[in-house]
Amino acid sequence: MNYSEKEIQKKREEFTDPSFKIRFKLKEWLAYSGAILGIALLLSLVSGISGAVRGIFDDTPDAGKIDIIPRGNASILYDCNGNEMQKLTGDDVNRKYVSLRQIPACVRNAFVAGEDSRFFEHKGVDMQEIFVPVVNSLLGGKAQVEVKDTITQQLIENQILINSHANSAMERMAQEIQKQYLAVGLEEKQGKEKILEEYLNTIYFGQNMVGVQAAANYYFKKDISEITLSEAGVLAAASQDVAEYNPVTKGAGNARQRRAILKSMLELKMISDAEYEDALGDDVYSRIRNVFAAQGNQERVHSYYVDAVIDEVIEDMTEKLGYSQTQAHNAVYHAGLKIDTCQDTEMQEYCETMLNDDSYYPVAVRYILSYHLLVRKGDSRREYTEDSIKDYFWRMRKKNMPEYFSDTEQAENYVREFREHQIKSGAVILSEHEELIKQPQASFVLIEHGTGQVRAVVGGRGKRMSNSTIN
Repeated sequence: MNYSEKEIQKKREEFTDPSFKIRFKLKEWLAYSGAILGIALLLSLVSGISGAVRGIFDDTPDAGKIDIIPRGNASILYDCNGNEMQKLTGDDVNRKYVSLRQIPACVRNAFVAGEDSRFFEHKGVDMQEIFVPVVNSLLGGKAQVEVKDTITQQLIENQILINSHANSAMERMAQEIQKQYLAVGLEEKQGKEKILEEYLNTIYFGQNMVGVQAAANYYFKKDISEITLSEAGVLAAASQDVAEYNPVTKGAGNARQRRAILKSMLELKMISDAEYEDALGDDVYSRIRNVFAAQGNQERVHSYYVDAVIDEVIEDMTEKLGYSQTQAHNAVYHAGLKIDTCQDTEMQEYCETMLNDDSYYPVAVRYILSYHLLVRKGDSRREYTEDSIKDYFWRMRKKNMPEYFSDTEQAENYVREFREHQIKSGAVILSEHEELIKQPQASFVLIEHGTGQVRAVVGGRGKRMSNSTIN
């Protein structure tokens, strides 16, 4: 800098110049006005955000008045001519509510370990689950930050927010705020045990089954109170993604996920090393029945076409709209959807009649026996199938049971003798399922080639006993 006498004089004259004073005052005023305007804009933004959040909270249901079990409107399916072909209501769902005390600790812990390991520590929203992935990402970890919902948040999303699915970024943000706000409120009002009870009773397991009681009976022919640690792992794995971890159709995927859940239970000290090894060594999948027993309200059995539509709608909602399996299932049965289909009702009925007309088949009708018997002998349970009946007659009489039966009475005679033998040997029958499947079997799909639209679907020959069976 220049501190000569001449330069100092020059600066003195600039400071005493009236125009300099005016420019200085103007700059000062502009700076002051800018600061005031910035503060005002900031306050307006905060006020706007606060108002928006307050509006979101005002639109959020009262956590103390929420009915977790959905009781919404029936969805309606329409055929290609716009005629109503089927109503889907909560009465069609295979569900039996059980209290938490009826659900073994191994089942509860399997779901907690698999879905929300800090469930008993957080207050509905797991801040550690939110911040740890973010911090790891900022420190050079994975670029994609994935935050998993707590059990409480899943319950809210699946059961309460089924009619308010978000499409835009703003809607998703609003729903996320509602979900977290409701999660905190629901835990304050109901507590951990009630939330876990409701969660375990509302999970979708596929085949129109909802809740752990229905799933236990379907896969193991057991009451939920009798499920073992190994079997609990199967159920917890299936609930995470029934399309990928179904223990019947996707056994390998379920086994991998079950192993991960059991490992998590071990790390959380929910089970011992010995229990972990015993569960892994259990050949659980050999016990899972590969025969879909009758489920639900048998007076409301619908067509194979309706089954296919329901599966496709749930698949589209999960893959294209981001719904969870449970949320999509609840929407189908409780959200009052209007679903247009390509079914030609007249052709559907005609195809069903033709495939079930015995006169169109080149051989006489024969039947294959499908059988499952669950008994209790002393302190143990035993399961028997049609193969057990074959073994019994060969062992006791050196007689081969036919592979095919010419009439239903012939098959029933074999079943009756086997059943009576079990009762005489001290067995108590817990459940029994007998089905005679017509042979030869047939199925049919009618497609309109000009449009590619499916007009009729028949998945099998014989009387349809239940919904969501093998097609």
